[in-house]
Amino acid sequence: MKNFKNLLDDNDALDINNTYPGIVVRKGMGLLFVFFVLLLGIMAFIPYPQKVNIETTINPVIKKFIYDIDTSTFKVSSFYKKNSQPVSLNEKVVILVNRATGEKKEISAPFAGQFFYTGNINGKSTFYILSLNTDIHEIDAEINTETAKAIKRSQKVQIKILNNDTPLRGYVSLVTLIPLTNKSNVAIIINSDDHVKLRNILKDDLIQPMKADIDIFINNQSVLNKAFGVLGDNLSLHKN
Repeated sequence: MKNFKNLLDDNDALDINNTYPGIVVRKGMGLLFVFFVLLLGIMAFIPYPQKVNIETTINPVIKKFIYDIDTSTFKVSSFYKKNSQPVSLNEKVVILVNRATGEKKEISAPFAGQFFYTGNINGKSTFYILSLNTDIHEIDAEINTETAKAIKRSQKVQIKILNNDTPLRGYVSLVTLIPLTNKSNVAIIINSDDHVKLRNILKDDLIQPMKADIDIFINNQSVLNKAFGVLGDNLSLHKN
């Protein structure tokens, strides 16, 4: 009892006992509550980054003209163009000679493009002309209509051409419903400064269509909604 009385008379103990608590101690719970409410408010306005993935095909070929030559009737006399060279509209590409009459026949390109010759196969010589679009600025892709509801105009897009490490950037220009189907068409415009990148990619493989992996970045929910959604999923998982 004596020790307790001495403790009460101690100056340090008296100082602690007589000191008025600071605002953090007195209103700590209130400040924490205000901070928590402000944090929730900020989370409600911050968009949660999500993306919709679409796989599509880019086909740079606009037109294809094929000419099969029956080698029993005609023979190829000469070519004006070498394989894979560009041709202009109505430009002469091949001279044929009729084996029976010796009459010459010139074949001209029906449109501008590239000239290709496959050689003599099974009694036929085949050449064809491809009209190519190396300045593609728009890509169209089909997607399920339910998924397309989250996609809106001007949303940012990243395009990755298969087997190529150069990503292209763009934005959604239009989303339209395809009649009598459960699909929608998404039109994507490639940024003007990425056109050169795409042209370089297309030149590597002009004939074959190329698969493209497209990520559309959508913000259809806030960080707060996402947090509550994850919490709800975890609670449901524990209940089950």
